[in-house]
Amino acid sequence: MKKILLAIALAFAVSTVSGLAQDRPERGGGPRANNLQSLTEAERTQFREANRKAATDPAVVAAQEKLQAAQKEAAEARKAAMLKADPNIGPVLEKVEKAATDSRQRRGGQRSE
Repeated sequence: MKKILLAIALAFAVSTVSGLAQDRPERGGGPRANNLQSLTEAERTQFREANRKAATDPAVVAAQEKLQAAQKEAAEARKAAMLKADPNIGPVLEKVEKAATDSRQRRGGQRSE
């Protein structure tokens, strides 16, 4: 359990840093949308380049893979718990999953599960 929590925490940190370097603004003007605004253009460029290079580091890749596995495990556990709490929620869950899949496809498949 400690390994899973550590992997989730590490992966969250990595994904947060990765998310900071996105060139597109955060939807809804969320908190990450402003993180790079305090930097000069040269600093933003430097940050983004270092982030791109870091994304291929084996430790980062492994942490991202652990994060994805942990997220999938958590989603499956949540779905099972929801079905246990309300056995009739299956059709609702299917609609939500379909909407999420459709949304990912419209965005170009950025997130896969």
